Amino acid sequence: MTEILYIVGFIVLGIALRSFGSVIAMKSGMLAFLVASFLFGFFLTGGTILGGIVAVALWFLLPWLEILTRVRRMRLPTTKVMRGKFPPSRSEFPQIHEVSQEIEAAGFVHTDDVGWDGDDTRQFFRIFHRESDQTVAKVCLNEQSGNAFFYVAISTLTHEGTIWRTWNYPFSYTMKLPPMIRVQRSANARSFDELMDIHRAYLDTNWVGETSIAKQKPEDLPRALEEEIKQTVEHNMHRGIIEPAGEGLFRYSARGMFFLWTQLVKDMVKLG
Repeated sequence: MTEILYIVGFIVLGIALRSFGSVIAMKSGMLAFLVASFLFGFFLTGGTILGGIVAVALWFLLPWLEILTRVRRMRLPTTKVMRGKFPPSRSEFPQIHEVSQEIEAAGFVHTDDVGWDGDDTRQFFRIFHRESDQTVAKVCLNEQSGNAFFYVAISTLTHEGTIWRTWNYPFSYTMKLPPMIRVQRSANARSFDELMDIHRAYLDTNWVGETSIAKQKPEDLPRALEEEIKQTVEHNMHRGIIEPAGEGLFRYSARGMFFLWTQLVKDMVKLG
């Protein structure tokens, strides 16, 4: 009976800590759940430490359930053609108007709404361009199997073809980025202006000055997005993360599924 009370106590503690908004409290809550799992395995196996370790390890094996039941069956196009698209409704994407106003207030001009739809996947991109420093901003909405999230990406292209990007993408990326894309993630940026300040500092740190920045035509930005996606697919095909799966399609390889698992485990640790 005492053993059960210990386990329940840590579970209640974990729930209480995760009800707070701070990152430290949420991570501490996750730690409490891991302790509860360890105690469950420890007591279930008659007080062996190995039993507790196995119980904790099961948390980190959970992503394989998603990978083996859904990701393994996925077939995705090697080329995505971006077409003009109406923006999602307020009920689907309530933040779009507020974020768009923030970006336009920073001197950007809204140039395009484009997107791509798959079997159970939808992607929407609202593209902005600022002539003064040739910066591109995108508001991106990803929907997959009924789940959705959005992020903002700020990009600068150099004459050498390198894309310097700052974004608040909330998860680890599901593919390896090609060498021509350099990314820093700032998931905790509280506003577009703050994200923009972080991007400027990123450019300064890497000696990306005005003379090295390439000019981009607003009307070419959707095609540039297509080309970037194509290069990412080709890079991951070369690295063995994905493999051909019929005409114009790819799937994750065994190596790619292991890569996805490591990315999901990173998110479990970071997001708590």
